[in-house]
Amino acid sequence: MSISSFLMMTNKMNNFDDEDTLKQIDDIFHSKQTRSFELPGPNEPVVLLLSGGMDSLGLWFMLTHKYKLQVYPIIFYPNKSLNSGQWKAIAYMTNLISKRFPNQFHKPHKIKLARGFSYSDIKINEKELLSLIVRNLSTTDVAGTKAVVTNNPTRLFDYISKTIGYIQKWKLQRNIDIKFIFIGFVPEDAEISRESTLSVIRSINLTLSLIFGDYSYRLFAPLDKKNGFFYKKSDILRYAINNNVEIEKSWSCMKSGNIHCGLCPSCKSRKLAFKHAGHRDKTRYIHPYGDITAIPQKVIRQTIAKIQNRFRIKPNIAKTNFTIIKMQLFIHPDVIWNSVDGKVYRLHKTSGILDSLNDVGGFIWRCIANSSAVTIQELIVMVKKEYYINNKKEEKVITKDISAFITDAIEKSYIGFKKKNMK
Repeated sequence: MSISSFLMMTNKMNNFDDEDTLKQIDDIFHSKQTRSFELPGPNEPVVLLLSGGMDSLGLWFMLTHKYKLQVYPIIFYPNKSLNSGQWKAIAYMTNLISKRFPNQFHKPHKIKLARGFSYSDIKINEKELLSLIVRNLSTTDVAGTKAVVTNNPTRLFDYISKTIGYIQKWKLQRNIDIKFIFIGFVPEDAEISRESTLSVIRSINLTLSLIFGDYSYRLFAPLDKKNGFFYKKSDILRYAINNNVEIEKSWSCMKSGNIHCGLCPSCKSRKLAFKHAGHRDKTRYIHPYGDITAIPQKVIRQTIAKIQNRFRIKPNIAKTNFTIIKMQLFIHPDVIWNSVDGKVYRLHKTSGILDSLNDVGGFIWRCIANSSAVTIQELIVMVKKEYYINNKKEEKVITKDISAFITDAIEKSYIGFKKKNMK
């Protein structure tokens, strides 16, 4: 068979939403003869969970400017507080809203919240973490999917429960009757996390309604196509920029500091949002052009060219005497991998990309991982022996495919290399 790519050919995951559960919950609210999940009207008071990120800050502006709502932002922060980038982002939007919409401005309320359950408190090796990620996907047949397991999967319920407490307090002490809570989750979030889905948000909504005996509470996020409240990250970004908001002053990076790293999954998602929105990204990044690897890009390009030349993957490349087939391969330190139900999964810690390998790809990967000094030449011999390849035609195909696989893995920093006997 031709295996020009050893990646499993699979359908991309849409999201984690449970449509059946979502319909049942909507039916329950409808049976209570309460108002549907239509957005509140102008000047109605609402709460917004605010983080300093592009989505929640952009949503604050949109709810104030487009929907004319009275927005009461609430900021939850852990014991160690938010990082300086987040606070600066919140300060910028606070100043903008207060000046442009003084009659709708309400100062953000800060709530210090003790950390609840967290996976980081559990001692677990990286391979087991990868297994947890894979089993947490709505389907394990996913290639090239950005996958995460929320460190604190119950945090949204904690935030909403605390928010309801403050809503009750404001009603009794300040005569402010708030029934609506907005959350800055966007459709892209629902592709990587269950907590960011409409079905989870609705289920929390139902739980709170049962606890308080009040079915008029509503939780909203821009995930709801049915009721016309659906915005991607790029939509929120575009709306902000088109209305003279310096959205680049928001904070997305997973690392602390005043400048975005440019490498973490959140920074990459941010860059992609600017690209999709058709606007120049004015964000300051430490690494504005993407991944920085231990191997210089020039060396990688030269090595790939030599591999392609050696196995004649591309024509018209000058011949070389470089013994490329004898270079030693190793798994890049930024890659976590594990076998889950017999299939090899790889997670690149820098990019956040998860993919899986087919049977032959998995065999090659294990050969590299289980050897301290395997070469391309040795891999070809191993594959020929494992799959009983004994004629020249099949040998030619498998040789090309292995070289293509190694080329792709080096280019994407899944595999590193060094000359034989180099330390």
